[in-house]
Amino acid sequence: MEPGPDAPALDRRIHGVIDADFDVDDLVVAVDARVDRTVVVQSACTMAETELLLNVAAETPLIGAVVGWVDLTAPNRMPVVRQI
Repeated sequence: MEPGPDAPALDRRIHGVIDADFDVDDLVVAVDARVDRTVVVQSACTMAETELLLNVAAETPLIGAVVGWVDLTAPNRMPVVRQI
């Protein structure tokens, strides 16, 4: 998943390990039998990424929650919050 146009670039010298794309296959490999659910967290401040993560979570029982992003300064914020 590519970051949105407004997402700041990570400094690879500092964030090298986390500056990567992770998908459901990576999640499945990373957890063990003691984990019932996980929480995924968006990395770019875009609605597109939040919607993508919500869609992946809806199809992935291992994902129990999503921490997403909504522009709380936007005039249409409340309909967006209610929708997601």
